[in-house]
Amino acid sequence: MIFGVNIGTTITSQLIASLTMGKEAKKVALSHFMFNFLGVIILLPFLGFFYKIVYWLDGDVVHQVANIHLIFNLICAVVFLLAIKPFSMLINRIIK
Repeated sequence: MIFGVNIGTTITSQLIASLTMGKEAKKVALSHFMFNFLGVIILLPFLGFFYKIVYWLDGDVVHQVANIHLIFNLICAVVFLLAIKPFSMLINRIIK
């Protein structure tokens, strides 16, 4: 559910950008969506391990939700920083 929320919140910004903004805003909105969507796809095979780490860090549900967001975003940031050139080329190819 938390991963779905990460993806779902990006749809709003993408819809707004596609209706009223220019090409660069559309690229930013698409990058935001693709960042979260591909991040979820990358983490799906490791979901069990991911949840064990989060549960190990803190047993409180509120902290687990915060930890999931933090760990998800840190992992995605590292992966996408390593692949920034191909990711940029993909976004530029989709929105010309």
